[in-house]
Amino acid sequence: MPPPASSTAAICTTSSGPFAEALLKLQRYAATEHPVVLLGPTGTGKSTLARFVHDHSPRADRAFEVVNLGGLDDALASSTLFGHEPGAFTGAQLRLPGAFQTACGGTLFCDEFAKASLTVQRKLLDVLDRRAVRPLGAKRDVPVNVRLVFAANEPLADLVASGSLLHDFLPRLGLLHVRLPQLSERAHEIPELLTHFIGKHGPKSGYLDLLPRATVELEANLQRHTWPENVRELENLTIRLLIDANGAPVLSSGLLVDEIERYNHRKSTSNENGDPECARIADAIGRADGVKARAARDLGMGRTTLYRKLGATAGSALPPPKKLRPDT
Repeated sequence: MPPPASSTAAICTTSSGPFAEALLKLQRYAATEHPVVLLGPTGTGKSTLARFVHDHSPRADRAFEVVNLGGLDDALASSTLFGHEPGAFTGAQLRLPGAFQTACGGTLFCDEFAKASLTVQRKLLDVLDRRAVRPLGAKRDVPVNVRLVFAANEPLADLVASGSLLHDFLPRLGLLHVRLPQLSERAHEIPELLTHFIGKHGPKSGYLDLLPRATVELEANLQRHTWPENVRELENLTIRLLIDANGAPVLSSGLLVDEIERYNHRKSTSNENGDPECARIADAIGRADGVKARAARDLGMGRTTLYRKLGATAGSALPPPKKLRPDT
């Protein structure tokens, strides 16, 4: 069955490079019923590509549900995923189906699933094994039939090593993994992505008849950025460019003075250290005021990975771990 037209099509069109390879894998994986794990830093498009998997699967005409498990406590995460019965907890007056039930027959995307508590993770493992959920306060299981897509910022083995993820996920989700490249790895696609975001957000900015175009110089400047927040950062920047252009037919580099200055600073730091990633980590630590958890989150990696990279760059311009502020 051909995939339906969707908003994923424009942003996912590419002809070469690591992102094209990821798309080819996802198209093959979408045709199966196995869970898919999307791996990549924040802002690389995991939500968009979860939808891409759904749109290219035999379940494309059924429901697509999204649950972000980051920051949810046990009760809310369990209720959101598995539903609850009246009286299951204080304030539960009505029966509420969970995401597994509302997505039945379709696809359920569990974003940031490694940030769920270990209690909720055990319940997820149970659903993977039994294909049934038990809503909070219920006495019987409810069979469910969903295609599962998971997203995480780091490889599952690293998450298990840091204690963030239960080891039992490795054999259950170890089959189909796709690493999503950072935007800096697919810089040749930035003009295409920029055009896509202008078309997406231009009408909201009042450009209904003639969308502004980007100059070649602007595209070249954007291709030289390091993009620590990846595609999400480019989209947000495009929105700001449209607003600052104030109806002008052309988007030029003159609207990007602050960003170009910041890029030049990153490039200078990179040259001093001889390592672009070293500069990216140093920049993130600076922006996070030395708070290691925040810096790791901004970089899309766990604290264990951050410490490992800091250790590997000993003697560089990076601040050593002992100078990092404790988590707050």
